Amino acid sequence: MKIYPKQENCVKKVFKIAITGNIGSGKTTASKLVSELGFKVFESDNEVKKLYLQKNVKTNILSAFSKSIENLQKANTQIDTNLLGNYVFENQSQLRRLEKIIYPELKKKKEKFIEENINEKALFFDIPLLFEKKLHFFYDKIIYLYIDESTQRKRVLRRKNMTQKKLKKILENQTVKISKFEDSISIKINTNCSRKKLKTKIKSFLKDINL
Repeated sequence: MKIYPKQENCVKKVFKIAITGNIGSGKTTASKLVSELGFKVFESDNEVKKLYLQKNVKTNILSAFSKSIENLQKANTQIDTNLLGNYVFENQSQLRRLEKIIYPELKKKKEKFIEENINEKALFFDIPLLFEKKLHFFYDKIIYLYIDESTQRKRVLRRKNMTQKKLKKILENQTVKISKFEDSISIKINTNCSRKKLKTKIKSFLKDINL
């Protein structure tokens, strides 16, 4: 389940590159390839997963949703993120409610990531809802990944706990028209290719911007 901040307030100036694209477009693979090339990457999905284990976040989520979602807290005391995701994606007001819990904590993590890596030549950020949340203004370069719809669905439906219905709801939250942001996108990469080919495309782009 993807939850991302509506705004960013980076504590120091550092060259920032965003990796974005719809669900199933290959952001995780691209982020891993960038990491293999020696760069530091802030992976939003992974950081959100960690937040669900954080005591104050768990407490706030249970307080906000436990009455509406039966068995939200599993036997091991952790949040059942699958149940939570199914619930909030059915109701936009509840999704916004969850975002208000997650966003501030994710913002802190991002600022800490920048502080800890301030001397790096460049930092990368995997942010799926970059344009939807109007975060593109905060990045120096933007890598936009895309894939054909058929391949996208095949990739996503292989994921654990993913269903056609859930995918439909997720895609409804990713309805931004990329054509409106052409001037902000540094490069578009079709990820319907081998891992090796994708790495070559990324390396070529980084070379073009002197990285």
